[in-house]
Amino acid sequence: MTVLLRLMHRMLYRALWRFSPSRTLHRIRTALCLEDDRNDLYFDRVDEALELIERYDPTTMDDIRRHFRGILVLGSERFRLAHWNDNARLCVITGPHLADPATTPERVALTLVHENMHARLCAAGVPYHDGRRAHVEVICAMAVLAFARRVPFDSGLVERAERQVETWAASGEEPWSTETLREATVQHLRETGAPPLFLRLVVWLS
Repeated sequence: MTVLLRLMHRMLYRALWRFSPSRTLHRIRTALCLEDDRNDLYFDRVDEALELIERYDPTTMDDIRRHFRGILVLGSERFRLAHWNDNARLCVITGPHLADPATTPERVALTLVHENMHARLCAAGVPYHDGRRAHVEVICAMAVLAFARRVPFDSGLVERAERQVETWAASGEEPWSTETLREATVQHLRETGAPPLFLRLVVWLS
């Protein structure tokens, strides 16, 4: 059953990425699966972020090209900005994160750097499961801090990244647990009006 679910999950995400409107940005196929028509806004935000990474950290840009099969802009949840889908090898970024007027190209770049570290750790065989997630997230936050120090024109990036490392190092496992993610997902679906049967299905699958 687990193998079948993983296969279905991979096929679904790959299909969304393959058949949604897309552009190739810095040699990375980026697709949008959203319910609005602000395609230029979403593509521009990702393109500007990749440009920053290309300019200030070409080694990380090479890593992104190596590990990302692509980028998929998908979802309306606000409890997370993005996540690494290792099953489909896609970096998934949520629509609200890119559409937020406060989201600068630098913030999107930091998001991509964070998810790239997740991709690198997964490729190296580092497990991401309950009991280890806080440790992994701190490593990803440290990658973000290293990139922020390379960007010369925004000292606030470094300060925020340092605070994030400190906060996550002290927060323990609870914020990253499967149960926390499940509860946040169900609450988001409940707020969007999902029927109870669908909510029970999500809980069962998770």
